[in-house]
Amino acid sequence: MNLVYNVSSSKISRINLLRIDEKNFSILEYDEFTPLLIGANYTLIDNLLIPAFKWLGKDEIEIKPVKIIRKATGQEWNNYCEIIIHEPIDPEKIEIIDSNKNSVWQYNHHLFVSDELMKRLKKLSKEELTFSVGFSHFA
Repeated sequence: MNLVYNVSSSKISRINLLRIDEKNFSILEYDEFTPLLIGANYTLIDNLLIPAFKWLGKDEIEIKPVKIIRKATGQEWNNYCEIIIHEPIDPEKIEIIDSNKNSVWQYNHHLFVSDELMKRLKKLSKEELTFSVGFSHFA
């Protein structure tokens, strides 16, 4: 059986972003950047992780380059992309989805990936991401 994994950053970051427009985000609260930045209306990944997602179809995911701006200092980061995931997941649906080998899902902007995608992300993330089976960390 193929499992579904929830993906999160190994380090806790309190970075908080505000979407300015389609391609730009402003930093509301500054902290350490992690390879995966998740907020109420965005899921951003460091460009180093993009190769893991490239083999997915456009019906599953869109990848759009973004800019993160820190207005207080004028700093800009261009090494992130927004991933727009088309397939939702929930605790009731996970049993059905477990049989799908190659995909990505989203639940309240939490990232879930197939076994194959988890292996690809592990190779690229250098232990900066953690993986938990299904909804095991959701209470």
